[in-house]
Amino acid sequence: MKLVSCFLLACYLNGVPNGSTHFKSVQTCAYFKNYLHKQTVNIGQPPEAKMYECYCKLVNVNPEKVRVH
Repeated sequence: MKLVSCFLLACYLNGVPNGSTHFKSVQTCAYFKNYLHKQTVNIGQPPEAKMYECYCKLVNVNPEKVRVH
């Protein structure tokens, strides 16, 4: 099993994991992190504002099981 290093973009919505993506480049990961981090989303009735928090983290993954952009 060959592992490769990549950057995990992990996003949370009010502390709950809401999605993740893997990137080859830290610059690409940082671009999307900066775009999404601290955005607010209105959810529910009545609308409740919830905020995204995103982080880039260096991880090792198996490229046969994980798609790396």
